[in-house]
Amino acid sequence: MPLKLLLLVLGLGSGSLHAESQAAFGTHFYSNDAGLSVFTPELRWKADMDPRTQAALDFSLDAVSSASFDYGKQSRSHRLDPARGKGQCLNCHAATDALSGATSNYREERRGYGVSVARRLGDERGVQVRAAYHGNRENDYSSDSFQVGTSVDFNDANTTLGLQVNLLRDRVGSVTRSFSEPLDTTGGDLTLTQVLTPLTVAEFDYGFARAEGYQTNPYAYLQIGADKDHPVRANQPRLKQRHTASLRVKQGLLPGLATELGYRYYGDDWGVQGHTADLNLTQALGGSGLVLEPHARWYAQPQGASFFRNFYDSPQEFMTRDLKLAPHNTALVGVTLRGKFHENFGAELNYSHYARQDGLDYQRYFADGPENADLYQVVLTYE
Repeated sequence: MPLKLLLLVLGLGSGSLHAESQAAFGTHFYSNDAGLSVFTPELRWKADMDPRTQAALDFSLDAVSSASFDYGKQSRSHRLDPARGKGQCLNCHAATDALSGATSNYREERRGYGVSVARRLGDERGVQVRAAYHGNRENDYSSDSFQVGTSVDFNDANTTLGLQVNLLRDRVGSVTRSFSEPLDTTGGDLTLTQVLTPLTVAEFDYGFARAEGYQTNPYAYLQIGADKDHPVRANQPRLKQRHTASLRVKQGLLPGLATELGYRYYGDDWGVQGHTADLNLTQALGGSGLVLEPHARWYAQPQGASFFRNFYDSPQEFMTRDLKLAPHNTALVGVTLRGKFHENFGAELNYSHYARQDGLDYQRYFADGPENADLYQVVLTYE
């Protein structure tokens, strides 16, 4: 059954608090027909501390109801046999919940907060340095990330070279059992932006990251062979190194029409390889003030993790049925219409369709097949 999404954003108070600072407040709401709802208020503030220095703060809160998987609405067996009872998953599946392993639905809250400072050195188009911190706290997860970066302009500001170093300190836990495991990630990104013509800009990015620590879904269990009564926990390697490379080209075409084409490669030492291609068009609709933006994204992962199996006949050192680690293809196509209907008020409407294709046996995931979703978005802004 298609997943439906409603997202409402109110950009309140985004005018100047004084000549050098701005604040914005927004809220997102998400729900689907499986009983899951997400409410996310956000607060952002930025200020020019002096002509060369800008600081920013942000805070967000995710309140998630029914955070665990509801087989009563999703699994084929419950729909075909109502007598088995919605929400009585343990009666049928014991602890073999391949997606979450939680024994009951629970409410989850995530608090996010961050601060960043950026400063220009030398002339206005010279060197810029930036430092940022962002933290997250959840029922079963905490994260602290630090970024330090710099960018330099060359060739009359037609060429920009950037470098950023990332450090993440995560701690993974569980709401169903008592444990706490670290996950440390270090990496960096190198970017190059080149203005080719007055209407053409190219961007190249290369990234590397090394993650060491607990990288397994703490709620995932697996059935081994025909034994449904003694599931075992999933287990993934504690070390992963990944490389990414991307190229984007932005091109102005006819008056009011522009296009953006991008490609991204992903590869890691677990054996996963992925290719992403996306296309975005932007068309101004005459003098109406409206902008139409069709968009499409295709993702192909012909090679999954070397240890991924849809089914395990016998125990292995590493075992997972994480759908992200399986060979699969996805597509997302949609269109956005945005514009202002008043000097201070604006709106954005978005529709997208998401589809996934793979060769997995979804009866083992207590589902009918790979996800297909219709996504709807409504954005209202005030400035």
